[in-house]
Amino acid sequence: MKEEILTGLIIGLSMIILGLLVYRFKLDWVISGYNTLSKDKKLNVQIDKIRLLFRNFFVIVGLILCSNGVISQFSEIKFVHPIVIAFIVILFLVFNYQIGKYDKNQKGGMITIYRLFNR
Repeated sequence: MKEEILTGLIIGLSMIILGLLVYRFKLDWVISGYNTLSKDKKLNVQIDKIRLLFRNFFVIVGLILCSNGVISQFSEIKFVHPIVIAFIVILFLVFNYQIGKYDKNQKGGMITIYRLFNR
């Protein structure tokens, strides 16, 4: 059972560190979709706001995963993992939609859920 806590902590801390590194050191090549845009299209993207959303998503998910490992170890609740997975998927969809708001390219920009609903 201690492997669950260790795994949750390692993955959670890795995600937190990744989010902080991307925001602090401007590692834009890590952000999928942005790194493949041409230089002209990159000018139409508010990358500072996307970096902030990226950091927030990874820090929140990292904290959720760290706490999930601890809660599942010390709790008798058996349905913690499916709830956490569903919550992370919902967070991903919400953050993906928000990222699309900051891509002002008309065609050929970053592929996000925002583009599906706002054409």
